[in-house]
Amino acid sequence: MKPIILLLLTTLTSGVFGQSNRVDTLQFDKRYTRCEKQWIAFKSKKDKEYSYGYIYIDTQAGFTYDAKGTFTVGADGKYIADTTISKNSSIKYRIAPNWGNVALIPTSRYKELNLPAEPSWLKFYYNYTDTVAHNVRWGWTYNAVNDCEVALLYLHKAYAVKPHAEGLEFEMAYAYNALGQLNNAISILNAGLTYNPKDIMLIRELGYSYLQKADYPNCIRIYKQGIEQCTDKQMDTKSEMALNLSAAYKRSGDEGQYKTWLDNARNWAPAGSPVAEIVKRQQ
Repeated sequence: MKPIILLLLTTLTSGVFGQSNRVDTLQFDKRYTRCEKQWIAFKSKKDKEYSYGYIYIDTQAGFTYDAKGTFTVGADGKYIADTTISKNSSIKYRIAPNWGNVALIPTSRYKELNLPAEPSWLKFYYNYTDTVAHNVRWGWTYNAVNDCEVALLYLHKAYAVKPHAEGLEFEMAYAYNALGQLNNAISILNAGLTYNPKDIMLIRELGYSYLQKADYPNCIRIYKQGIEQCTDKQMDTKSEMALNLSAAYKRSGDEGQYKTWLDNARNWAPAGSPVAEIVKRQQ
């Protein structure tokens, strides 16, 4: 078995993916999240050379790129592959969310690049048997890279089978909130809290839904409920809810309560936390 080299691939070359960058039938117009289990290409650092490989999801690491090699286009239009980098090892990159757009390699070009329909090793990453657990995890993975539309496709499948599966209702509500579908988020969260009224993550997300909807009475009620339930080990969550609670009071015109809850957020926020950094900038 080839050794596996794990790397993090962050921003691809700036300006690479404009509509003018075409090679034959390649179109660099696909976000990597829409290329799961696909062979893709992007422009390399060398002129007229293209890197290519396979995108898949690692259950723990998320979106991953397995580098196959590079190719150029010959005078006859055929793809000329160089797979030196993958000859003796498998080089896998953990894809960062700021990846640029990529191109799908047409199946008609697979023979020229000596590509199978899918890599033989893929079965080790797609060997799940629990459909609910898989769909929740895949929904979480897509949410984590801000492709909430695709996340919901997986999450709805899980919800139809087991609506109160661990983490499912939160992920659905997170996706709905991100897409601005606040009523859907509120409906899912209220159903979840009927089943498990002490789930602090659901409470936190419901408060956020009401805040975004400008339903300040319900927002304030839910956040206070959540803050009362937080333990000493949940100060990150407690301070975040206090900060959002201060925002609800400010937007509803209660300056006194705004300052009170901003001070609470400041006092509760762990040093170096995102909330601590935000309150430093508040008046």
